[in-house]
Amino acid sequence: MPLELVYFHRGLSYDARSALQKGGFLTTCQNINLETEGTQTLRDAYGKVNTTAIGSIHSAKIYGSNLFVGDGAHLRYNDLTGDFTDLYGSFGTKPWMFEEYKDFLLGTNQTQFIMVDSLNNVYPANVANPTSAASGAGGAGGNPNGHYMLYVSYYITWPNGMTYETGLSAASADVNVSSKIISWTNIPTCPYAAYVGTAPTIYRKLYRGPGTGGTLTDIYYVDTILDNTTTTYSDDNSDATLEANDASTVDDYTPVIIPKYFTAHYGRLHMIDTTYPHRLYWTEAVTGADAAENEVLMPLAMDTDNWDDIRVSGLKECDPQGIITWGTNLFIPLKQTWLRREGNDPDTWAYRKTYSKNGIGAPYTVDISTYPGGIIGLTNPEGGDLGLTVFNGQYDKIMTTPRLDYIFKKVL
Repeated sequence: MPLELVYFHRGLSYDARSALQKGGFLTTCQNINLETEGTQTLRDAYGKVNTTAIGSIHSAKIYGSNLFVGDGAHLRYNDLTGDFTDLYGSFGTKPWMFEEYKDFLLGTNQTQFIMVDSLNNVYPANVANPTSAASGAGGAGGNPNGHYMLYVSYYITWPNGMTYETGLSAASADVNVSSKIISWTNIPTCPYAAYVGTAPTIYRKLYRGPGTGGTLTDIYYVDTILDNTTTTYSDDNSDATLEANDASTVDDYTPVIIPKYFTAHYGRLHMIDTTYPHRLYWTEAVTGADAAENEVLMPLAMDTDNWDDIRVSGLKECDPQGIITWGTNLFIPLKQTWLRREGNDPDTWAYRKTYSKNGIGAPYTVDISTYPGGIIGLTNPEGGDLGLTVFNGQYDKIMTTPRLDYIFKKVL
């Protein structure tokens, strides 16, 4: 029986009935790869990766040579050579938002804020300040002479070399001495630990400031205890010695919030959380003594008043659907439009409306687009259909093609 060869070489077309299509078009097909115009190949074979099935995947991110996925309360990774390895199984069940910063992959699921390094160690990104104060009393004869209060911070170094100093503990009770060594006791130890993997190195930094009626002009560095176990210290530093040291830069630091959305922009983390969606929080910039130290310091702390009410832009309702940095500005997509924050100094930056008429309808879909240039994401205009929008910093345009129309109107 003779066979007639029929070639479908032009791909799929959804914009005309099959009877009206030109030769070479398909209306539907299965198991065919149509990535290259004029070429159809069989879809690549696939099979189960894990010998033990994992749950429905709600998040995915490639970091280094690994693919990280979230399913349920689990975080897993795959080095693309075999099965997924379960890193941790007791996280929250909401989707993860990931972003690379310095030598970590940062992730938030609105319940935990984590950091993953290249060795797949997983750590909390929220590091608590010391919760108790040290004590002090006069001992043998020595240099301290006056009224003081004592403070402690935790100094953490992760295996990849990144470092962080917490805010200070509460002040001790007044320590009043007359030419006597100050004996520190009850120096708090740090409970911070890894979720998974190698523990960080934890030291404690000691500071001394003015007590009631004291004459020290600031809170000054005393010494570093090079372990996380010692609870006593003998302090024989004079006021002149202390004032030649560095003053504390972490006096009012508190841990970062657990964000719903976050991004790194000009050396700070910028965050929006679930409880106060109209607030934009930011961390303090790193304050190392030199450029090399700034490279390893992590901006994981903020002052308690480090937030702006983004409703100052003139919008009464603010329901952010993400946050993204592009160029010199920070952009915040809402459901109905976009906001722009101009400037990088907290004392002078300002929030502005844009001329965009379409915001973002699906969180976690925002990304930078090279061509067309702009910020791309899924939109859902009021009374309209789901679509792709490209925002150029002031205006947006909804992308339309027959293929996209079919996907959004028929498939989704």
